[in-house]
Amino acid sequence: MSNKRKKVIVSGYYGFKNLGDEAILEELIHELESFVSLSDIVVLSKDMEFTKQTFQVDSISRYNLLSFISLLFDARLFISGGGGLFQNRRSLLSILFYGFYIFLARLTGTKCLFYAQGLGPFYGSFSKSLSIWFISFCHNVTVRDKNSFDMLRKAGIKAVLSADPVWLLKAGSLNEYIDKQISEIKGRNSNNKLLAISLRPSANFTDDHLAGLLQCLDNELPQNYEILLLCLQPEQDFEISMKFQNLWQQKGRYAIVLNTQDKFIKASQWLKLFSECDLVIAMRLHALIMALKSYVPVIGLAYDPKVSNLLREFEQPVLNLANEADLLLWQKTLKYTLGNLPELSDKAKSKLVTVKNLSCQNFNILARILETHLGS
Repeated sequence: MSNKRKKVIVSGYYGFKNLGDEAILEELIHELESFVSLSDIVVLSKDMEFTKQTFQVDSISRYNLLSFISLLFDARLFISGGGGLFQNRRSLLSILFYGFYIFLARLTGTKCLFYAQGLGPFYGSFSKSLSIWFISFCHNVTVRDKNSFDMLRKAGIKAVLSADPVWLLKAGSLNEYIDKQISEIKGRNSNNKLLAISLRPSANFTDDHLAGLLQCLDNELPQNYEILLLCLQPEQDFEISMKFQNLWQQKGRYAIVLNTQDKFIKASQWLKLFSECDLVIAMRLHALIMALKSYVPVIGLAYDPKVSNLLREFEQPVLNLANEADLLLWQKTLKYTLGNLPELSDKAKSKLVTVKNLSCQNFNILARILETHLGS
């Protein structure tokens, strides 16, 4: 590798304004700043201007293959991740897209890091084998869960078990217009509590599930709980959040959809918001991660195995959306949760020590790679 190479290229599901992925990018950039200047970090993004303005780094279109190849010849490191890029829920396109970029990076002699990813779900052996083949081109591999670690180990690929980078993200301060909304909803009742709900579209979350959730909450949720609906990826989550709000209000109850005034709220700011909640019910993985990181008890709505795995690890309640909505079970789960909030918070605290230590492995690998090239 030429000693003139200095760029670090980052590839992932960035620029789509999905909070979970942007949270990963925010923490990754923070880690990279220990070794390289922001001007030497280039992110492949769907929305280059958004990425540039939000994170103060350079960015090129994730679809501009020629620019990417040209940039590789000035790159000391190509990072693929994190998140769940290698899966085929809908098709092989995600695997082919992210895998091909790893292949090109290796072809140009660029060092490759597979960063804090989770593998799957895979439907069919070919998609799994293809993913493993692409990953085998990486010089270093870290994965965020044991299932992925075991999968690669069985395939003969040396990997480091880490955890989601967001476990290390530090909370920022709330924007004034969000802070005002939180204050207003909390001020409706002198003894009130705040329940945040994060929903997203999914084939596994049917109208029956939504109706079951609403009925369960209406039956069990005390009147002093205010509901705040969070859209972590607004273009996907807003419609279903508004639907919940309308149906909840038809029951004579109160809820608001958080208004971000069409501005993207950085993950570090969302962390502060989650710390203001007493309970979080969520489908999105990073809503659950941010709540648990803030010691807030959660109920997971498991539309994907990654949600079930997280909640099992943290000993938090989970409702499996692969099954039909069982109103009695859901009510029992909510009642148990509401009656054991301090105990569930303590469980989150005790588990955080382990996952934070694992998450540090991502930084350690970056240090090992980039410190080797410092001064080159």
